[in-house]
Amino acid sequence: VINFFQYYFYYPFIRKMDVIRPLNYLPYRKDEALKYLQDTVGYRDYGRKHGESVFTRFFQNHYLPHKFGYDKRRAHLSSRVLSGDIDRATALA
Repeated sequence: VINFFQYYFYYPFIRKMDVIRPLNYLPYRKDEALKYLQDTVGYRDYGRKHGESVFTRFFQNHYLPHKFGYDKRRAHLSSRVLSGDIDRATALA
């Protein structure tokens, strides 16, 4: 079993081994994945990332933005814009 230190530090930097992350080479589109889950197993979308948990919904939607001015939706939407999944105007809306 490879631990965190070995995976992210020892093998790439000390041993100079290339780390291959196979999931980075697979195509993924969130809307297609959600449609597949809804059609096959009856998945219900919670509307927001981690919306299924009362604690995380409160923490991300109320506590972080009001207490610290940090809105996690910006980072999530930014990654979707960079991957080409949505356009900037949709993310801003």
